[in-house]
Amino acid sequence: MPLRTRNTLKALGLKRRNQVAYVKCCTTSADSLAQVKELVKVEVTDVKKTKQEVNSERKWSTGFDLIKNGTQKVGVENQKTRMLEEQGVRGAGSCGEMVSEQDVRGVGSCGEMVSEQDVRGVGSCGEMVSEQDVRGVGSCGEMVSEQDVRGVGSCGEMVSEQDVRGVGSCGEMVSEQDVRGVGCCCEMVSEQDLIGAG
Repeated sequence: MPLRTRNTLKALGLKRRNQVAYVKCCTTSADSLAQVKELVKVEVTDVKKTKQEVNSERKWSTGFDLIKNGTQKVGVENQKTRMLEEQGVRGAGSCGEMVSEQDVRGVGSCGEMVSEQDVRGVGSCGEMVSEQDVRGVGSCGEMVSEQDVRGVGSCGEMVSEQDVRGVGSCGEMVSEQDVRGVGCCCEMVSEQDLIGAG
């Protein structure tokens, strides 16, 4: 290194490699400093940068930031993966459709969305059961009455909404009132109080 260049670096305060120094000078002296081969970069700045800012500028940029300490500055989206909804989903139907966001206890066999309210059973055909309390479903899978039902006829038809104690052998609907017996011909017994049947 020539003596003149060495004195120039010493005057600037540069004693080692990869060192940055801020010096107040005019434009002509800055042009002369730019011709020194040992100086990598000479520029005019208004604000003095800190060592951290200078080191961050020197670092080689990869185009993305790595994940450190559980934080990620730049989010990279994967085209094959899509983020699910923010709310909680407990299950999905067999057809892959999204189940309701509320509490769902069962899904029909066809994979359709079950009612958002409390459902205890699903029909055999997979149709949506009533939103109220249902205790039984007919053999044909049709929706049972929304009220309290204790029995279903053999043909799977909907039983009366009131209290029914018995069903005829032919599967027809028994009277809606209190019936104690059914005739041998399977016809509907009288609606009044009967002690015995023929």
